[in-house]
Amino acid sequence: MKRLLFLLLLSGVLFNSVMAQDKTLKVGVISYKSDEKIKETFQPLFQFLADEMNRQLVFEIVSDEDLAFHLHQNDYDIGVFTIFPYLKAAEDFPDLHVFASHKVADELTFQGVILTKKGNKITELHQLKDKKFLFVKPTSTSGYKFPKGIFTESDLDIDDRFFEYDFSYNHDKSLDALIAGEVDAIAINESYFKDRKDINQDDYLVLERYEVPYPAYVFSPGLSAEDQQEIGKTLFNAHKNPKAKKLFKNPLGVTSIVAEDDDYYNVLRRYLNIIRIKPVLDLHIKPLGKAAEKLAEDGDLLHLIEDKASRVLLKSGRFVATAEKKNQYYEHVLINLYQIDKGVFHYQVLLNDVLVDEGKDISTSELTAEFHTMISNSVLNHLPIETDLLFNGKDWFIHYGHNDGLSETEYVFEINKGYSSVTIDKEGLLEMTDLNTKFKPNEEFEKGSKVKIIFPGNQINNREEEESESSSINIFSAEFWKTSYWDKLGLIIGILLTVVSALIGGLLKKRKAKKFKGLLHETNELIKGCIGDYYKMEARIIEQKERISSLMEDGKINENQFIILKNRISDLQNILDGIMVPQKIQLTDEQKGQIEEIVSDGKITEKEFLKIKNILKNKPE
Repeated sequence: MKRLLFLLLLSGVLFNSVMAQDKTLKVGVISYKSDEKIKETFQPLFQFLADEMNRQLVFEIVSDEDLAFHLHQNDYDIGVFTIFPYLKAAEDFPDLHVFASHKVADELTFQGVILTKKGNKITELHQLKDKKFLFVKPTSTSGYKFPKGIFTESDLDIDDRFFEYDFSYNHDKSLDALIAGEVDAIAINESYFKDRKDINQDDYLVLERYEVPYPAYVFSPGLSAEDQQEIGKTLFNAHKNPKAKKLFKNPLGVTSIVAEDDDYYNVLRRYLNIIRIKPVLDLHIKPLGKAAEKLAEDGDLLHLIEDKASRVLLKSGRFVATAEKKNQYYEHVLINLYQIDKGVFHYQVLLNDVLVDEGKDISTSELTAEFHTMISNSVLNHLPIETDLLFNGKDWFIHYGHNDGLSETEYVFEINKGYSSVTIDKEGLLEMTDLNTKFKPNEEFEKGSKVKIIFPGNQINNREEEESESSSINIFSAEFWKTSYWDKLGLIIGILLTVVSALIGGLLKKRKAKKFKGLLHETNELIKGCIGDYYKMEARIIEQKERISSLMEDGKINENQFIILKNRISDLQNILDGIMVPQKIQLTDEQKGQIEEIVSDGKITEKEFLKIKNILKNKPE
């Protein structure tokens, strides 16, 4: 009996020990001030969180090299990173999830400055060449890492000893050295400069001012969704909670915890030569009413259009297909599609649930041939990139380039000074690199102007309007017969192939007739839709060949249907060759008259089609 009681007691102790371990809240914080200030600020805050969650707090100050690894290993539930260690950690451990930052004095960022005396006669960064410069310390964000990145982007490589530099290991000591004339310029947190009452601040010049985000609060990947939700809710409302009010009178001046995601730190990735985290593309086409019924009859046409539009947008370099990180943000694209008449559709483009493009009416042939490009152009056009115009004393530039999906020929740059604006195209560019775009000098430029990077997407839209106008010509009208021979020929061929498509479609087996007829119609439409754009037509013929072969392999069309479609593709290729090399077709006036006579009654038999085909091939009847 005693032995049984002992075992029960022992098991109870072990159970309570395990439960106690399960009910811990483990927090690691990188020290960026004195350990005393870190503990006095963060330990009471996380103790409040632990109490609210009925957990025991385990709080540790951790080196920036260790925190990411241990957080990845689930040794901590929450980690608090300074900026550059977080960016490096997120690159090495993509499963880490930033969920918050904090405000200091109710501000989301603080200011850093590169500062000099006006008496030094230095007004631009490039004038620091061969001067004496003082940073704070290698781990300082505002006093070293951020300004070093600014110098690098301005083609001023401090590692090549562009100027002589050292570290003071204290913001006030850097300022004292500048005041005493021991150095020519410094980089510090601007608050230290503003707090100095012993100097006339008008005697100093800010060469560069930069905004620095506050630390990143990061979840362990092993933390449950329920715990993440509870932690976020508690921390984001802590400054409103009477029990936690005293926690926000702390040595670091933290006044509240706010929700943030990885995009908050994107602007700094360029300083580590890390490509920006791009939004995930989430694109869907939603057919409504009769449009849904119509597209349901057309097999996988809807998914084909979605896939084409997604591929064009992903190829732009502005998006990624899947989330690389848990906290990555999305661009939601929804296309509402309506059928307003037989063979006529209308579309709307919504970005993140906001209507940005009312679209226009499009035909069935445009739906299959050009609609994916219209969608892509609209999305890119309504998602401009906005940034600041910068100047390093030598070049005007922005912090966006090829890595952000830009190209010299597809984008324009609208530079807005507040009261006027100037638009720069490829002629106004000096250079575009992976990270930066440099502009040729322009008297309209002002440092700090806002830059909007725009994808106009006009060329294809203009061509679509031209094609739409040309396709509205009536073949039986007098105006049509006054047009050039090649205009008449293009439309005649389109009518011929459409009629022949219907004739052949009636001979097909019922169980696969629908799929086959659609394919044949699409094939014939190639010659109509692309008569004015031969190179595109050739690419689409190749694409149609691949699709037909794929359907044959999948058993969705039979062998006879495959042969008919293959022969029709061959006919189209021959006609295309004749159009691209006009000297292959040497038609006499008599032969032209024969074609006009065949189509004059509006009916074309299979025999007449063969007759026209022979004329186009320049063969005798």
